[in-house]
Amino acid sequence: MAARPNWREMTSPERESARTSGTTTSERRTESPDRTLNNDPFSDIPSTLSEAQELRDQYAQQLISAQSSDNLTDEEIDEIDRKSTWADRNFELLETAETLRTGNESSAESDAAWQASHTNLKTLSEVMPKEQWWRIYIKPEDHAAAVEWAREKGEDVSPGLYYDEKYPNTHKGFHQSMEAACEERLNNREALAKFKPDYENHLITKEVVNRHLATKIAETGDLTDADGNELGRTGHGSNNGRNSHTLLAKKLGDRPLHSTEIADTSEMKNADSDAITMRVFTSTQIASNYTKEESKNIGDAIGALYEKELAKARVTGDPHDVAAAIGDATRLKVFVHLSKDGNSRESMIENAMMRLQNGQEPAVMTDNSAMYRGSPHLREIAETIVKWDELKIDYHKIDDNWVAPTINTSGKWGTPSTSGKNSQTQSETNSNESSVQNSPKLAGSKNFEFSLSDTIPDITSAAKLTSHGASGSVNPSSPPAEVAAKPTNNQQQTNSPTP
Repeated sequence: MAARPNWREMTSPERESARTSGTTTSERRTESPDRTLNNDPFSDIPSTLSEAQELRDQYAQQLISAQSSDNLTDEEIDEIDRKSTWADRNFELLETAETLRTGNESSAESDAAWQASHTNLKTLSEVMPKEQWWRIYIKPEDHAAAVEWAREKGEDVSPGLYYDEKYPNTHKGFHQSMEAACEERLNNREALAKFKPDYENHLITKEVVNRHLATKIAETGDLTDADGNELGRTGHGSNNGRNSHTLLAKKLGDRPLHSTEIADTSEMKNADSDAITMRVFTSTQIASNYTKEESKNIGDAIGALYEKELAKARVTGDPHDVAAAIGDATRLKVFVHLSKDGNSRESMIENAMMRLQNGQEPAVMTDNSAMYRGSPHLREIAETIVKWDELKIDYHKIDDNWVAPTINTSGKWGTPSTSGKNSQTQSETNSNESSVQNSPKLAGSKNFEFSLSDTIPDITSAAKLTSHGASGSVNPSSPPAEVAAKPTNNQQQTNSPTP
């Protein structure tokens, strides 16, 4: 049997030569039938990209099985995780080498291969007629009012113009922007095939969803806005401080997602904290803790995590895993708030992109507003989405009287109040994941899960925090909010949310 090449010390041409000569990995496996995935992974380095992908998927399956097993120790699971990490990295190295070898000549073939990998991809017009697109960007709980308003205006008026007229100071151009987003992002097969929720796509989606609004939205970390006004951190509401422990414990790249320490709002970020987000005084808001230069790495880390989770979902074939991959990316985009405003509608357009990319229609349900704000467990999000898919809604057969459903009626993240009473039920969490409330409930703050009012500290020249009310709730209809920072006696303000 030929000696195994030292892959890591080879140049790209040497690797190519090794690929085309000698024995292949498959032949070595045949000659050594006792070798299994439980052995040291470094003893069997794949020689082609396809073999590397096969090995990566096998390790991913092993890791998934190990994590659900009660018969393995933490050390054994860690060892399998190490091998899975190695397989991921080895695939990335081979993929990079292949890209460098083929160069620009293979770009068209690469694009075709990427699109071929999304064989179930659907464009928006395939699953929803154009006259119904407004349902994606008008909040489901406002659908009935929007339809009634449009009927009063005349039969040729779209309900999608509802917010333009209801909030004329901030919404003029909202309908036009969101229709453009539906056409350019959701009805564009090439854009869908290539999409992942990274920083580059964040900038593209942000531009189109805000294109026709008068307000130009700054990026988190920008020192000034378009008018030269000084900016501070970005703040947003997050379910009155109740957040999933596993969400708060996440890392993006090598940075913790969140710290319960208090943000120093006189600076863009705390010098002694590497966390991406922090708490704001005793309020229930989340504050950004990163500079403009760091935004790209954060956005790209979300995109990389989505691709990794989606790859594992393809191995399991479980629709819950696909839903979890999409749901996790969506709630992370909302939680880190890469823009000063518009994150909600941007995230829901990208959520729809990921669903269409995986052959699913956009999920129009009242659960969206609360589901991605950090409180629900990821598996609850996945279960809700799968239950939605089981309804098999055909948008081509609905009319204006169709009512968007509420899937989760258990009270785990609340429902809109219809009796005039605040709905703030937070069910007891299960044994594996729970919610945390890091700050007390503030007097005067409403607790509607779909229209949370948030509190912010007094904004002074020494302590600046850019905030936009409850636009942290994930709904594409969150336009630039009309919020003025007027401190109360306790140096905080309750902001009334806008759609």
